[in-house]
Amino acid sequence: MTKEQIESSYEFIVALKLLRKQFPFIKKIELTDDWKNYNSLYFIDITIDVDKLSSMYNVKDNKSKYYTVDEAAYLSSLLRAYDSDSSNVLHVIEDKIKKSLDSLHDSTALPDDMKLDKKLANSGYKRHSVTTK
Repeated sequence: MTKEQIESSYEFIVALKLLRKQFPFIKKIELTDDWKNYNSLYFIDITIDVDKLSSMYNVKDNKSKYYTVDEAAYLSSLLRAYDSDSSNVLHVIEDKIKKSLDSLHDSTALPDDMKLDKKLANSGYKRHSVTTK
């Protein structure tokens, strides 16, 4: 399958809608650049609206004008969450995202002919950037 076929597949589209409904701070999902290198999973990057996530879960975004992380494997790294409460909240969110992706692929409500040949799995997070003119 090509990247375009996977990203336009029924399961991929449903995964995006499901995640955006459960987690309104998620803006998009896309296959990682090295998605072909894995035999058992399709790894995706999840782009998030950090401001929305911060306000929804009362987690501070510790970015600075000198150092901002735009991509990270964990939400706590993206938001540079140093306190344990914030890290715990972010870990719970990450776990729910994983469970949602697994449940979708394993669901009997999704016909086999509409499922991808591999599960979707989160590779990391990207900071959604808003450009203004």
